Amino acid sequence: MTSRPDQKVTRLTDDDQKRLVDQRAVVERFLADDASRQKYKTASGKLGTIDGILRARAFRAHQTCELQCLGVVLGDAFVQELKMEWVMVEDENGRDPAVRLPARASCSSR
Repeated sequence: MTSRPDQKVTRLTDDDQKRLVDQRAVVERFLADDASRQKYKTASGKLGTIDGILRARAFRAHQTCELQCLGVVLGDAFVQELKMEWVMVEDENGRDPAVRLPARASCSSR
């Protein structure tokens, strides 16, 4: 994700972190037992949980907040597997969490 001139990308605040924890909790309530909670700790387990919730049609199309919670868990899988990082992006539409590849230090000498 590259920042556009009309976007402001910032680190997560403590309130942002709490928001993500609360959103994860919406999905994590579907983890029925210790085995599913253990599996959920992996990126593939997170994806499997999302898949199961979608296949069960646990959320309807109008449940925007709940569906966004699935997006947070998908972002967590990206962070875990692809070493991405959570940031906040602010633009004319508001302020929302997003994942991005971390900035890499450039090599000035080769």
